[in-house]
Amino acid sequence: MIFGKGPVAIEAAQLLIAEGYDLRFAVPSSTELPDQPSLGSWAVENGIDVRRPSRLDALDLDHADLGVSAFFDRIFRQRHIDAFEMLVNVHNSPLPRYRGVRPINWALKNGETVHGVTLHIITPGIDEGPVLDQELYPIDPEEDEVRDVYGRGLDAATRLLRRAIPSIWDLPHVDQVEADATYYSAADDDRLGDRRYWTRADASLD
Repeated sequence: MIFGKGPVAIEAAQLLIAEGYDLRFAVPSSTELPDQPSLGSWAVENGIDVRRPSRLDALDLDHADLGVSAFFDRIFRQRHIDAFEMLVNVHNSPLPRYRGVRPINWALKNGETVHGVTLHIITPGIDEGPVLDQELYPIDPEEDEVRDVYGRGLDAATRLLRRAIPSIWDLPHVDQVEADATYYSAADDDRLGDRRYWTRADASLD
């Protein structure tokens, strides 16, 4: 099963099919970016069942070997996790740093020069599960906009998935170091200033 949006979710779905998995259905995020390919449209075109539940409990999940979440916008509870032999997530940060929402925005706000994407096991804690693989890339907090880093993150996530999915059952599970963890929620958004937006110029339009 695939959950998420955009080209990374589609790439994950294609890799699962290529590895011989029976992709039973796709669950697109509640909002998909208009300038990116749609997971829902891709699934329809490829004869895969699309489900858009009002809440995850409505999926009535039974047991599945593997589930992949790629930029999905809902939280999996233990009862959802238990439906899978393994449920993994692509998170747009170098975990354990920048758990939660708007990781790119916060990395730029905080003057980071390196960012990344992480494939990790989903646990009930938000972005807290063991890391399976990670890819880092440089960013420039002076020059880069959120839009720029997001695009770089899509490329990094694609490389990560292509490397990880074929051997996902054999990858070591590396526990995150809690002392290094940072977390931001939607309640922190007001502190982002002009980094809350896709580009800093967009702040003047609000």
